[in-house]
Amino acid sequence: MAPDRLAQLMAMLERDPGAPAGADAPLLSVWGGKITTFRLLAEEAADRLSPLLGLSRGPWTRGAVLPGGDLSVAIRPTGRPDTDFAAFVAELGRRHPEVAPARRLRLARAYGAQALALLAGPQGAEVAPGLHEAELEYLRRAEWAHQADDVLWRRGKLGLHLSAPQREAVARWCERHWGAVAAPTACARSLPS
Repeated sequence: MAPDRLAQLMAMLERDPGAPAGADAPLLSVWGGKITTFRLLAEEAADRLSPLLGLSRGPWTRGAVLPGGDLSVAIRPTGRPDTDFAAFVAELGRRHPEVAPARRLRLARAYGAQALALLAGPQGAEVAPGLHEAELEYLRRAEWAHQADDVLWRRGKLGLHLSAPQREAVARWCERHWGAVAAPTACARSLPS
């Protein structure tokens, strides 16, 4: 890329960090942001890319529920997220007393109402503390996990709570069940225990 074009793009990005990097390539990189504004940012990104892709849909996320966000499948919502979440965790405990309370809470935080489906069948072997084969298979099937790093670092930060040998155990399981692409990256291997 010519230095003057690079300078022009950098100036544009400094003014507007969500600006497309060029009209000839429908690619938009987004970094930063807050959990409280992700929907607006996503809508703005879609608005910027839609004309380049010949699409027009308009905003739709205001009333959309995120996957796992509809807790009414298990509880009667009160309209207070803190109360509703506590009621949902309690309901998970009633339905699955065999699951350790810490794991129920982690699953509820990570998957919301989808934790019900995850816990509905056999859990399989515990691959690392609190992480069972059923969850790994769910992540592969429903959330497109392809390697250990997807499970440990991208979907959540589970890797922060596991020791190096435990992260390696997850990587070995993923590689054994999902193939060579599941090998951990240097990042996952180099963190302290």
